Amino acid sequence: GTVFGAAFDDNWHVRHIAVTSVNAMNKLRGSKYVQSDISTTYQDAEKLLQAGHTVLFSGTPCQIGGLKGYLRKDYERLYTIDVVCHGVPSPKVYQKRLDEVTELSSSPVIKVNFRDKTPGWKRFNIVFQTENHIFATHKRRGPYMRLFLNNVSTRPSCSDCAFNNKHSLADLTIADYWGVNKHFPLFDDDKGVTLVLVNTEKGAGLFADCQSELECQQTDFKRGAEYNAALSKKMTPHPSRQLFFAELDHKSLSALANEILGTAEN
Repeated sequence: GTVFGAAFDDNWHVRHIAVTSVNAMNKLRGSKYVQSDISTTYQDAEKLLQAGHTVLFSGTPCQIGGLKGYLRKDYERLYTIDVVCHGVPSPKVYQKRLDEVTELSSSPVIKVNFRDKTPGWKRFNIVFQTENHIFATHKRRGPYMRLFLNNVSTRPSCSDCAFNNKHSLADLTIADYWGVNKHFPLFDDDKGVTLVLVNTEKGAGLFADCQSELECQQTDFKRGAEYNAALSKKMTPHPSRQLFFAELDHKSLSALANEILGTAEN
């Protein structure tokens, strides 16, 4: 079969690609906090499905909604997985951060890691690495993540998401199980626990096929959503969002983050 998902390209932009081998699946792993470019992957998936191939398509809930809307029919060999989504930051903001890091280091970016778990799953870093430097900041201290998590740099449509709170169109939904330390303390090793929502019979089949490879605990939506607002609530856009984008070409992300959100916490 063929698996579609978000990957970094050679310039560290995030684009949807298709992979057909287990080894290539690694490109699709890892969080990528920016809107990915779907490109022609909806059309590519349709051609494969029409030819009788098996396809698994992964993405944000709205990207799965977009795929279903594009196909306009169900395919027996189509499987879909979405991720619980806080919202997607503008690619322009992400490009600005890449440019700023390149300028600060006087060398190009050679690696981006949005979820460096060296300090733990709960206190992860975002890392931009260049040939000369490594810029690693806590998720709530670096300007890019601060602007994202406070809904300053996210798309306006994200504040009116039609797919969260049990409205996903995917067979399976995956998310961080925030609050697992309270619900299942013995299960929490601070390396990361995934919440899996089984939405359809197809999803149940997928989960059953791999369940023997997993360490699982049964939970429910109420507990899974208790500490994950993106799962059950709509994200309110920051009141200074328009100001931020009006000033984006004239000020650094750090200056804008401090101006709008105040000095970063220690």
